[in-house]
Amino acid sequence: MKKILFFSLTLLIISFLGSCKKEKINPFEGRVAAEGYVRQLGVKSGVVPNAKVVLYEVKTSGEPFAPVYFIPIGTAITNVDGYYYIDKVVDESQGLFELGAFAKNYLNDYKSLGNPDANFLDPNNFGLNKNRKARHDIGLKPYSWVEVHVKKTNSKDSTIVSISGDWGNTFTDAIICENNIDEEIFVKKILGNDSTKLTYNLINGFKKVYKESEKKYAATHDTVKFLINY
Repeated sequence: MKKILFFSLTLLIISFLGSCKKEKINPFEGRVAAEGYVRQLGVKSGVVPNAKVVLYEVKTSGEPFAPVYFIPIGTAITNVDGYYYIDKVVDESQGLFELGAFAKNYLNDYKSLGNPDANFLDPNNFGLNKNRKARHDIGLKPYSWVEVHVKKTNSKDSTIVSISGDWGNTFTDAIICENNIDEEIFVKKILGNDSTKLTYNLINGFKKVYKESEKKYAATHDTVKFLINY
């Protein structure tokens, strides 16, 4: 009988202690936190130190074609390994967030940390939700430059009409040369860690000639040089 009583009391104590346990608290309640690395695109294991990562509060009405506002509420600077961490206290009215990354001589990039398949216009489905922590790496494309040296070396009646670059990115503005240029140097900013080439037209007498340069690799923050003799 004593054994049964002891066993019953033990169960009762265990049950009582279990009921006294506090409910597990979300450590990010009322906060939004994000961490990760800013990496250099096009380079294996490349990172971007001293990059600025900004946490934005996103304001939108959710109506189609309504303006969307990005309000900076937190900032972090990446360390030598490209690592960043942001932890920001927010209130009940703040529920949509996004990240932006910026670094000197890199193309800016922005990341939504919500459901990538969600409707952008639905305020409930994009951005990093509060009360949680997200891990997200951001890739930045580095800038490089192209230097084009145009030099007239032919005594014949030859004229450069135009020169354009195949940058493989958004910097698609053609490099235009005026007629009868004896010598001139043009410099264009491009996205690096990629191959690039030139295409150009010239006129020899009454004949129009289309030419294409060899491809050259533009490394991070490097200047690729082309020489056009005509």
